[in-house]
Amino acid sequence: LLNPRAFHVEAERILNEYPDDEYLILTSNIKDFKLINDVFGREAGDGILIKIAALMKKHAVPGTACARLGADKFAMLIQKKNYNENELSDYLNQMLWFEDNREFPVCIHVGVYEVIDRSASSSLMVDRAFMAINRIKNDNVTKIAWYNDEMRRSLIWEQTISGSLDEAIETRQLVPFVQAQVDATGKVEGAEVLVRWQHPTEGLMAPGRFIDILEKDGRIVNLDMFMWEEACRILRRWIDAGRTDLYLSVNISPKDFYFVDVYKIFTELIKKYELDPKMLRLEITESVMMSDVDMKMKLIDNLREAGFIVEMDDFGSGYSSLNLLKDMPVDILKIDMQFLRETRNAERAKIILQQIVSMAQKLIIPVITEGVETEEQLNFLTGIGCEMFQGYYFAKPVSLEEFENRYFAA
Repeated sequence: LLNPRAFHVEAERILNEYPDDEYLILTSNIKDFKLINDVFGREAGDGILIKIAALMKKHAVPGTACARLGADKFAMLIQKKNYNENELSDYLNQMLWFEDNREFPVCIHVGVYEVIDRSASSSLMVDRAFMAINRIKNDNVTKIAWYNDEMRRSLIWEQTISGSLDEAIETRQLVPFVQAQVDATGKVEGAEVLVRWQHPTEGLMAPGRFIDILEKDGRIVNLDMFMWEEACRILRRWIDAGRTDLYLSVNISPKDFYFVDVYKIFTELIKKYELDPKMLRLEITESVMMSDVDMKMKLIDNLREAGFIVEMDDFGSGYSSLNLLKDMPVDILKIDMQFLRETRNAERAKIILQQIVSMAQKLIIPVITEGVETEEQLNFLTGIGCEMFQGYYFAKPVSLEEFENRYFAA
């Protein structure tokens, strides 16, 4: 196989020599290659590399260039007419490593870039093929991904969002919106703090445009810490205005448990802004509790002992809801009406929802139902005993100014 420099020289020579032929750049990457070497030894890793090299050589007809770019990364320039995706897919799905008479699956991802713009360098073409791999790198099922312009735009957007978060925090582009939580009469008891991004070129962005990106790269922790303090600022402002009857709830993301001292941050914020901890409710999603349960339960116990109210968001969406309810120290359950909308059997879902509410009542755990959008939904929920609600039927997320104008006027 060629080295990287020789590959790029040869690839560009071939593309120039055969301008009318259609070509693809293939790149490959072995998932968890370092782990394979650590667990099974370097011999195992080398054996997999040899298999990949042999496969490339098998298809290395004239007009083809093959290279090992380093470690577990390979690249190949191949005529499109010689590329058989079904054959490649079958090979990847059957890729195994044998150790002590046992077989272990090996996940190899392949990125495909179709050479259309020949003015681009072969190095850029390879980068784009690896971009395709980047989109499936955590997927053990999808093994082959094609590069396209939408992928390029998406990756550029991800880099833009991640790279501009610090500036957004420093210049206060991140704006707290609040969505009221009400009782059955419509009386506001508190609100959930939700983020919007007042971007200098994109305008006001809803969280769907950036939250997933920040969760993926870990920057969600920075965003969360900023929003926690914003919530405390708001509560202090309300107290100074004589409103001590409202609470705010904030979200704790899964990565927060690992990268920051959640207990220390919240207890210091409460002290800094002179707040009753019960005014700042802490929301965690049920999915958070699917791993490292003991560590997280201990943290939640400590937060509750410090006076915070802990809510479990999206309850009922996971596979271990009942076990969590049995073991986990939470004060409030939040159930999303999406639970009903995403099922093929709405009547069955209603029965399950009714049983969840009934069980929570017997355990003396209040329930907040979010995503309430219609009077019909409200009537059903009140009929099964729900007493607290959040959703567009009552109020959409609004700016702090609009919330105060609407609910503080009296």
